[in-house]
Amino acid sequence: MSTVAREQFEGSTRTKLALAAIACGPVAGLVLVLVIALMGAALSAAQGDYTNIPLQALLSGAVLGAVIGWPFMLVFGLPAHRLLYKRGSRRAGGYLLAGVIAGFIIAILMSLAFLPLGLWQTSGAYAGAAGVISLLCLFGSVLASWIFWLIRRPDKDVLRPASVAAAFE
Repeated sequence: MSTVAREQFEGSTRTKLALAAIACGPVAGLVLVLVIALMGAALSAAQGDYTNIPLQALLSGAVLGAVIGWPFMLVFGLPAHRLLYKRGSRRAGGYLLAGVIAGFIIAILMSLAFLPLGLWQTSGAYAGAAGVISLLCLFGSVLASWIFWLIRRPDKDVLRPASVAAAFE
């Protein structure tokens, strides 16, 4: 396999790019809250209790994913996609790495947001809650980047016609 990135024809992928940018945050938030709710339901069922998963909780996960995800998509995600695409890195690994980096940035920003409140000094419970929130942001960011890649699928772009013709000469 050559180290030179293949030139690919992007074609009309603006619709898929827009759909991926719009959908990845809310869908990741929805999936993250659904997984947490299912884990809670399984723990309750193991104790013999019954629990339901309210629709409002799932919708709040989608809204939270949009509130956090859309600004970060504009500031970090779309530039990362452009950089990866220009480099020829169209596999999921590069996008997942970008999601990990974005998740760490979000976690650092959230930790810095807690500093002026003095919550780190008040109680270890606040620090633990901030750690859990940071971890959820990290998982959500990686999940959102994977969902973005699944919708956009840069690895499925069509080769430029000149490249295809040159391959058969």
